[in-house]
Order: sequence, then C-alpha cells, then structure tokens
Amino acid sequence: MDISIGEVLRGFMIACTKACFSLGIYAESSTRKKPLWERGYHDRKLTAKNQLRSMMEYVHDNPRRLFLKHQNTDLFTIKHAVMKAGYEFDAIGNIHLLDKPLHAVHVRSRFSPDARKEYMNNCILEARRGKILVGAFISEYEKQVRAVALQEGLSIIQLTSLPFSDFYKPMGELFDLCAEGRLLLLSPLSLSASPDKVKPSAYMPRAQQNPYWQTQRRISRAECVTLNTIAETIAN
Repeated sequence: MDISIGEVLRGFMIACTKACFSLGIYAESSTRKKPLWERGYHDRKLTAKNQLRSMMEYVHDNPRRLFLKHQNTDLFTIKHAVMKAGYEFDAIGNIHLLDKPLHAVHVRSRFSPDARKEYMNNCILEARRGKILVGAFISEYEKQVRAVALQEGLSIIQLTSLPFSDFYKPMGELFDLCAEGRLLLLSPLSLSASPDKVKPSAYMPRAQQNPYWQTQRRISRAECVTLNTIAETIAN
C-alpha cells in the first residue's frame, strides 16, 4: 500500500471515536479520563492456510469468552507462588485439582508399541478412577491420552515452560476447559524466571510493556525433560 498500516488504523480509530461521539455512546469528556482505544495494537503476518479465518473466528468469539471470564473470575486469575512438592508455580485454572490424587503422563520413547499402548490405557483407567492426569503433554502419544481424557469429561493439569503475561488466558480448547473447572495450567518458576526464558518485553520499561503479550517459541529438549520430571514428582 502507499500508506502504512499504522496510518490506516489511526484513521479507523479516529473515525470510530467520532462516530461514538455523534451517537452519544461515548462522551468527549469521558475520553479525557479514559481513551476509547488502548495505546498501540497487535499485528501479525498471515503465514498459514486458513489463518485469517481462524483470526476472524477468534474475534467473533470474543464476547462469549469475555462473558465466561466474568462468570468465572477465579478460574482465570493468575495465582502466584503456588507450592507443590517443593516446586513453585504460577498457575491459572482450577487450583483445587492439586488437592486430588494425581497420575503423571509421560510416554517414553523407549517403550515398545505394546508397552506404550498398555501405558496409555492405564493412564485413562487411572483417570476414570478419579485421579487427575498431570503432564506436559508434548509428544503425540501424550496428546492422544489427553484427548481421550477430555472427551470423557475428565480433568487435567498441564505444565508449560512459558511464563504467563499479566493478562494471559488459555487459548482455544483450553479456554473452555478452564471455564468448566477441568483445567489447571502450571508454569514452574524454575523455568520461566530464568533470564533466557523471560519474554523480551520484560526488558522494556514497565510503561512500554504490552501486558497481553505472550511469547511463542519451540520448547527445548531440556525443558521437556524438566517438565516431565516435575510432573512425576508432584504426582508422587
């Protein structure tokens, strides 16, 4: 385009503000206390098939998610300094799942096909008996165990190496699980607080940080090993 995206958005924001004034939706005096728009915006390149459709569906689903967040405030509030088995976590979701019997899910690569199938079936049986499945759910086999458990209406505790930004909320399927009280996400501080794991915005002055920003990166093998070890420790 001949003009930047910033100029397009600035014109759009000004037009919306003027329209709100003219319709009496937003009084000009109130904008001096709280602007109609937050500072800045989040842009993302379209790099995958159907990405635009997914983003549009996300925007259309925003009101429903906002309603669920308001109805389940405690489930979507980040809790700090959550202790379990000597580990400290940031947590979001149903914290009471930690009080129930836990069963770790870690499908090892050395398992034979038969042993792997037996292990995965046993995980589901333990969940049906009332235990909460806990793990990083990184491998495809672990994801299969999680999928079966969720299809049966069971609950899970999922470990992540990513730190939670100030206004973090679970995405996609995990959002609805959180609203139903069937999910607890745990971010071990031993991983998320180390200097090379902190999101880049943490190095900016606080006023310049975007509290909604959430880092996206590939998890390392060392982090996978650590998360699986933590899952087995807290389950035992």
